[in-house]
Amino acid sequence: MAFAIPLNRANIHLVAAMVDTSVKELLEKKDEAERLRQEESDKQWAIGFLGKDEQWYDEAMQKIKEIKATLPDGIGYKERTIKMYGWIADTITHKDLSIPLETDHEYARADSVEMILTNPKLYSKVIRWD
Repeated sequence: MAFAIPLNRANIHLVAAMVDTSVKELLEKKDEAERLRQEESDKQWAIGFLGKDEQWYDEAMQKIKEIKATLPDGIGYKERTIKMYGWIADTITHKDLSIPLETDHEYARADSVEMILTNPKLYSKVIRWD
């Protein structure tokens, strides 16, 4: 029988006993579910923002992993970001990918793409600063 009980401080021990698991394990499962939900939400936001589809997103993330694996250890952060995400920024022509006060335009575009794909909340904060 499946049922849903919201987990909170008051009932977590009760729920853990009901499903015959430890509180620690239950909290780990809860945290993992929240992380996966947030990742899916971020993915859907990025897809919509960039005007792409899930196949493009999955292929882009795979290519980013491949590029990351080939980068030398001593590479600087800016150069690393440009190599990993700059190629995507070059394909996005319908969006103004910029960061306030960043004078290196190539890096700003690549860094914007990185934030869009990995941390949309941070991207929203950065572009809306006052």
